[in-house]
Amino acid sequence: MFKLFHSPIQHLRIILIKGVYFGWMLSFPFHGPVLRSTAPLDEFYGFSLPLIFGFFHALAFFVAAFVLPKAVSWQKLMISSLITTIILHLFILFSPATLWPPVFAALGVCSALFILGWSVPFSFKIQTRERLKIMASVIILANLVYVLTKNATAVLKDAAVLPVSILPLFLVLLILLRSIKESAPEETVSPEDLTESGAPVPVLSYLTFLLAGLYFSAGLVYTIIRPSLAESGRLFLYFDYTYIPYILVLVFLGLWGYKLRWELPVYLGISLLGLSFILFSIAGKNIISLLITAFLLESSYALLDLFSWTLIGSLASVYGSPYLFFGIALGGKLFSIIAGEWFGHQLLLSSEMYRVMAAFLSASILFLLLPLIPRIKSRLNTEKALDNDPSVLTESLLLPGQDLTTREKEIISLLLEGFTNKVIAEKLYISENTLKTHLKNIYRKYGVKQKRELLSRMIQEK
Repeated sequence: MFKLFHSPIQHLRIILIKGVYFGWMLSFPFHGPVLRSTAPLDEFYGFSLPLIFGFFHALAFFVAAFVLPKAVSWQKLMISSLITTIILHLFILFSPATLWPPVFAALGVCSALFILGWSVPFSFKIQTRERLKIMASVIILANLVYVLTKNATAVLKDAAVLPVSILPLFLVLLILLRSIKESAPEETVSPEDLTESGAPVPVLSYLTFLLAGLYFSAGLVYTIIRPSLAESGRLFLYFDYTYIPYILVLVFLGLWGYKLRWELPVYLGISLLGLSFILFSIAGKNIISLLITAFLLESSYALLDLFSWTLIGSLASVYGSPYLFFGIALGGKLFSIIAGEWFGHQLLLSSEMYRVMAAFLSASILFLLLPLIPRIKSRLNTEKALDNDPSVLTESLLLPGQDLTTREKEIISLLLEGFTNKVIAEKLYISENTLKTHLKNIYRKYGVKQKRELLSRMIQEK
């Protein structure tokens, strides 16, 4: 497992920043144990605090995807949103119950902006084949922070829970400031790395519909399956150690997932999720069936969570549009969870056969999603573009009368693997100035100005 965290220092900081911050989200505003033990009110005009947070979190993703200009510094975006989050968390310590709902709405907005800022280095500073391992490490760390906070909440006095729960945010701020201070120029991401053209509508549509369909079922899980499991006192083991199968699957994928074609975990996750709903519909109160249902659920969402983040990052890297891809995809995903929760409540209120109806609905949606997976793969030419195979740069994309030298082919191969200019120069035993000259010649022969534009044109050609 430690191999997951054995990464260059810049990668380790990307892991720590998102992992600890995400752990804070899971522990507090998003149905967390800190919120359950400290919230002064359950609902505000019929809306729970996690629902308010989730709605504005999703809304901020959608709005920012269209209004956030590429020139906005991702570093300033992360720092400003993080500091605002800390201020809001401190404000909660002294605010009356009536002010908690607007503060949670503001927390939802700030956390979305923070994640969008983080999406830039995640998309551009990590090689494609490393992205799966990095994201697995992030999610594992977030769950460990959640478990630590949950255990601390159980032993601390109520008055100390909220002040202690803010500590992860200060840790993230410290790591972020240190990371920015020590970043070498070649490790930074400039606005020129981001493209104005965004991405083809079909790619964004397929991705958003796929994630929305997958996570509609998550809303049903929150409102129907988890409460039903909680009613069985014999399932205390599941709720104390629910994270174990989830983390084990992530560890496996983080270590060996790069050997798999990316669509295989998706198909497996969909299959396990469908099976969990079907088994839940016929399990009744059978303890073995319920435990298997819980195991299937955790395993399926480990697969799907890792897949969704990794795929969005890969697409954002190819098209040079992290704000657009992460904003629309994550916004659609979160709104779908909210819709699933609402629909689950309606099933509980309207039918005694809510288990069967939830299973039928989930299985139907998952079945309809299957055709979207090959469409995404087809549009993206995943086997080559996402696996960084330079052979996709066919001669047909070269301008008339142009050809690549052997050195230029070597540079393209390393460039597509995500290496920085400094590393490429070291590998080829040339100076950075010489490398820049080769890169200018390469881009000129393809009629582009940068790598992102080259990849975008290549995929659209397909």
